[in-house]
Amino acid sequence: MRFTVHIGAEKTGSTSIQDFLATNRAELAADGFTFPKSLGASNQLDLALVSIDPERIVDLHRVRSLTTPDAIRAYIQDRTERFTAELERSRPDHVVLSNEHLSSKLTTDEVARFATWIGRFSRDCRIVVYLRRQDLMHLSWYSTRVKIGYPDRFSWPPPGDKPLRYDFLRMVRAWADQFGKQALTIRVFEPARLRDGDVVRDFCAVLGVTDDGRFSHAPAANTSLDTTQLAMLRRLNERVTKFADGRPNPDRGPIQQAIEGLPSRGVPLRASRAAARAFMADYETDNATLASEFLPDLDGPLFSDRYGDVDTTAEPDLDVDTVLDMAAATWTFQQHRVGQVQQRSRDLRARLVKLRTRLAAEQPD
Repeated sequence: MRFTVHIGAEKTGSTSIQDFLATNRAELAADGFTFPKSLGASNQLDLALVSIDPERIVDLHRVRSLTTPDAIRAYIQDRTERFTAELERSRPDHVVLSNEHLSSKLTTDEVARFATWIGRFSRDCRIVVYLRRQDLMHLSWYSTRVKIGYPDRFSWPPPGDKPLRYDFLRMVRAWADQFGKQALTIRVFEPARLRDGDVVRDFCAVLGVTDDGRFSHAPAANTSLDTTQLAMLRRLNERVTKFADGRPNPDRGPIQQAIEGLPSRGVPLRASRAAARAFMADYETDNATLASEFLPDLDGPLFSDRYGDVDTTAEPDLDVDTVLDMAAATWTFQQHRVGQVQQRSRDLRARLVKLRTRLAAEQPD
């Protein structure tokens, strides 16, 4: 049994890849590729959760309401048993797994934990990772961070501080140490370097899947918010927090979807050439080393050297009309959801009445 494990990185089209795999699960199975459900229907977050040290509780655990090491250990055992049972039932030839947090949240020791965990199922394992220039990744990461509920204002990491998600050399070396250089497929997330300029088609090519019209392709997923939408949602996040008592806040609901539905009033989040280059100074040497060690045939540097001149990272002020538009959009979105629930309830009641009538008619006199 062979495994292909897509580990991200974050902000490189992982959601689009996962949506494609989930939407086309049956078509891929016909080609011999199995995308399991037991670790997550689309984004297989459980891959990261079985790998992170149970003593190191992070926000990913809180998403699953896991607040103690013992609860995390029990969760790992349960998910491992479910995955084992699924493989025993389906007996696949080629398993495809995907979660971007494998590249960004795991320490070096936790990559080794993952290797041990996956090793109980197969030793034939290929690791696929997409890399994006770190300044562009940080801008997109901030947008996603606000979308999922955090109230932070935009800032650059302090000079010399390399968060795990941007430390590509450390990350790639950690995975190479566990699986071997030859098991790594490293792709650069830039349109000119992707198959047809599209990350999903590129991933299909990596898998060896021919996209000949049989597959469904959804619109681009997890798009970034503009600066006005970010400002509105960030301030709302201060008032309706992501977590309550260490668990997902039930009062939040899908707030970000309502904000995404607003007409765009701002501009994309962009960094100036000077700010982006100052941030990239911490990574230039490591990026060059990574290219030399792992991509010796790469034509040119690891990433393109194109920067913009406009900086939009300062949060804009919000006028009364903008705030009222947000309130109206949120109210309309929520009322639409209430209407959907009410319609489903009416449909269920109608079905129940029909069922009772039929059962009554079938009863003997």
